[in-house]
Amino acid sequence: MKPFLPEKVAYYVEKYRKAIHFILHALLWVFTCTLAFYTVPLAFKDNNLINRFFTVLIISQTLGYFYLMGYWVLPAYLYQFRPFPLLACSLLIFYLIYLSNYVSFALLVSYSDGINNPREYFIERWWNQMHANGLLGPFKNLTLAVQNFVFSLNVSFSYLVPKLIKDFITIRGRTVRLEIANLQLQQSYLKLELEFLRSQMNPHFLFNTLNSIYARIFTLDDTAADLVLRLSELMRYSLYEAGVNSIGLDQELSYIQNYLILEKNRLSSYPIDIQFQQLGQSEGLQIAPLILIVFVENAFKHGVKSMSIPGVVFVNAHINNNELTFVVSNSIVANRTTKTVQQRSGGIGLKNVNRRLENLYKDRYQLDVVSEPDRYTIKLLIKLEQSSGAIDAR
Repeated sequence: MKPFLPEKVAYYVEKYRKAIHFILHALLWVFTCTLAFYTVPLAFKDNNLINRFFTVLIISQTLGYFYLMGYWVLPAYLYQFRPFPLLACSLLIFYLIYLSNYVSFALLVSYSDGINNPREYFIERWWNQMHANGLLGPFKNLTLAVQNFVFSLNVSFSYLVPKLIKDFITIRGRTVRLEIANLQLQQSYLKLELEFLRSQMNPHFLFNTLNSIYARIFTLDDTAADLVLRLSELMRYSLYEAGVNSIGLDQELSYIQNYLILEKNRLSSYPIDIQFQQLGQSEGLQIAPLILIVFVENAFKHGVKSMSIPGVVFVNAHINNNELTFVVSNSIVANRTTKTVQQRSGGIGLKNVNRRLENLYKDRYQLDVVSEPDRYTIKLLIKLEQSSGAIDAR
């Protein structure tokens, strides 16, 4: 979107902002004084004392109300969404202005040319109304309240309207900039998080080493060679394929299956049953990479790690109508308290994946955690999108 002001104009506006601000306020004062000097005598049609006094009074009320409301009351209460203090201050200022009018008319009505004149002058008509309604006049008589507003505040109120518009545009622009900056920060954080999940070692060295090991043991031990190949596939996925905003669900689930096979081999000497089940077709669906593996890793880190009694890790992926239900359930030592299990299962990895889910799938996922004396289960329900081409995040 093109900027509202040309770049050079915007530069000079910013550079001379204080000077422009001073000039605008000086023009405001000149306009207010000129307007009062011309309009007050036309309204009062009285002697010079009356006209000059009320000219000064109108100028003071107009500018005082503008600066008080525009630079203190509105920023403190309206822009901060505090309606009750705003209403209280507005009524108080309005009443103080009425009191200043009441006292001024009471003191000067006797100096009016209308005292010994059959024609009733402006000051007399006003004073008669105010005197009849007393010090609480604007709260007892709507007509008097309107007249007080028109007499003292109509000009200053018209000054506040463009200032309000300008302030709201400024506030909105600042809010939009903050939202954009926050979104960029979140995206940068997610990228850093993905980079952290990937290996920090030289990938070429790792793959060359794994290929060398695979070539050496291929003819000697098929099982070991298969494990090296799966490890290589895990690392390739983490280092290269996972560096995108979204990836095929089938690739993510294949990554988890390879991980489970390696864990099954690592824990082959323990009485632990590791199962994986998939229901439904995963092709054509996209998911954020490495967002499911944290739940599986936790099942081994905080659940069945070094268990000497029979245990189980059960992973189930159910796909139906673009909706994935991902369940990870693992055994835990029976004498652990629920609080301890929750604390150990809620490490940095789980906090990060919760943050990623909130950022990427807000209002499109549900994560439930069930902690029982001998079992810990997470259930993630997430609505996925159809494939539209993964966008490289790097």
